[in-house]
Amino acid sequence: ALRSKQWYQRRVRGPENVLVLTPPTLNEEMLRVSYPGPAIRVNKVTAQYAATALNVAADRGCRSCDLFTVFEERVAGGGQPFSDGLHLNEEGEGLVYKAVAEFVEQRMDGKLPIPDWKDL
Repeated sequence: ALRSKQWYQRRVRGPENVLVLTPPTLNEEMLRVSYPGPAIRVNKVTAQYAATALNVAADRGCRSCDLFTVFEERVAGGGQPFSDGLHLNEEGEGLVYKAVAEFVEQRMDGKLPIPDWKDL
């Protein structure tokens, strides 16, 4: 499914305009506390999905952002970008925003395709 969706985006928009975001890591310890019972999401599987997303992006000539690694490094450095081990808090949302904003700035030469609210 990922490959076919990616192929559609490439045909319609061009690979240089497609940004593939990998899923971020999980905080498995926090997740176990927030959602007791058998683990339904684990980093091992998330890492496999992230690797596949990066491979598809490379195969199709699309840009990619490895959020899995970004979040893994943030957690290793003492950050806590999750509210419950799975969902992002403000810190986590900021990491995603930064990745997408950098892509938009590169593609749009720093100019967003929407007017500034002050100009409306």
